[in-house]
Amino acid sequence: MKSGHVFVPGAPFENKWYRIESLVRRGLPGLQITGLASGREISRRLYLALYVLGLQNRAIALNVSPVLKFTATDYLDLALIAAICRAEFPQCPLFRLPARRICFLGQVSLSGEVHHPGGFLEKCLQCQRLGVQSIVCAPLDKESRAIFPQIDFLPIETIKDLPTLHPQKTKPETTVQAFPARPAIEELSHLRLSREVWRAAILSLAGFHHLLLIGPPGTGKSSLARSLSGLLPEPALRERQEILAIHGDEAPPARPVRMPHHSASLAGLIGGGNPPEPGEVTFAHNGLLILDELAEFQGAALQALRETFDTRKASISRARHRMHFPARFLCIATTNPCPCGRRGSKNRCLCSPARSLHYLRNIIGPLSDRIALEVRVQKSAHDVPLDGIEARSGLLRAWARQKERFSNKETIFFNSDIPGEEVDQYCSIDHLCADIHVDAILKGFQGSRKLIETRRLARTIADLAGAAGIEKEHFLEAASFQCLKEYSAL
Repeated sequence: MKSGHVFVPGAPFENKWYRIESLVRRGLPGLQITGLASGREISRRLYLALYVLGLQNRAIALNVSPVLKFTATDYLDLALIAAICRAEFPQCPLFRLPARRICFLGQVSLSGEVHHPGGFLEKCLQCQRLGVQSIVCAPLDKESRAIFPQIDFLPIETIKDLPTLHPQKTKPETTVQAFPARPAIEELSHLRLSREVWRAAILSLAGFHHLLLIGPPGTGKSSLARSLSGLLPEPALRERQEILAIHGDEAPPARPVRMPHHSASLAGLIGGGNPPEPGEVTFAHNGLLILDELAEFQGAALQALRETFDTRKASISRARHRMHFPARFLCIATTNPCPCGRRGSKNRCLCSPARSLHYLRNIIGPLSDRIALEVRVQKSAHDVPLDGIEARSGLLRAWARQKERFSNKETIFFNSDIPGEEVDQYCSIDHLCADIHVDAILKGFQGSRKLIETRRLARTIADLAGAAGIEKEHFLEAASFQCLKEYSAL
């Protein structure tokens, strides 16, 4: 009787080890797998592949612990075969490595050929976070290897080569996927907007702060939201890994941009299904989520969006599954001020104050408290184009300061990512509380969430100004981007 074991990652973005145990003994030939939801189907397929290794006459038992309820388990094929080989060929050079430092990822065909499974890059990201040093898989292109420079990829074309494969250090690839130069200010040259709107847009991009544009139809809200995608900064390596892990072969060439229709369901926006599948907020991870006509979205979807803003992830619970998908994005939303859209314009509004307030009921309150920038968009004779040179230099300066500030933080890239418990450290305003104007504004905040968002925004304004700390004018400007109060007071 021989035994062995290997370790594999679990469900998407779970970042948890699962142990595969093998037991090879004499007896009635066959392969039994327990601990997998689809164990019976996998055992029939892999048993035929064992003919390549000459192990078809063994009585083999495999067990996965804890029980893996996730059904998409084609990536486990190679790991299951490796667990058998570890028991049958313990002297193999590959199995001398610590079990938690090497991982086997691949789908095995009936003839024993190894192929890349669905979601391969996402599993590689999990392995990196779990401390894996080497991954045995099908041959990988240079671009994919360059995304994970800390991992040695050991190529294998058939499971017949598994017992004789030697671990070896591979030179990290220096070729990485090219991304467009940022920021592309020229994409906004056709727009004419007020200086306040341009300022809000630049602040939103500089610190990745959520932005809400309110105004009548035809004022350029949607055009501005779509055009701002050209100004997004180039993603860092860690962000690029997560983008590729989510989108796979369909990953966008730069940061993702998602624009779901306002008729999107709760499952379509946040995620859902059984087993759970990611929604638009996850596909927009590390990118831009445009919510046009925000007030028209389903109330349940907007309420679920609140938690996503706070936790930077989408949590989906089912009877047999509980999954957490990443959902960190810049949200730019647009909405009309009332059902007819004429409020605040030269045309006569047809809506009563009560009807206008009812139209915005799902935005005003808890959701708006998580939006740092609220700005009114109206046509005016004083509208101007964006000053491209000043905007470009300001954005690059602000991004550089944030990159330096959060260089030792794994989960903080921009000022908007600062956790609530660290706001006092990075966004201190204690030295301003004695000022009469600041004190009056502080007393006007009805909750702590809006104040935290305002302090994060003030930190970004200080970065654009090149200031070391938040000054009075920075905080006062950050507190001025709150126009929803006027609509809630109707």
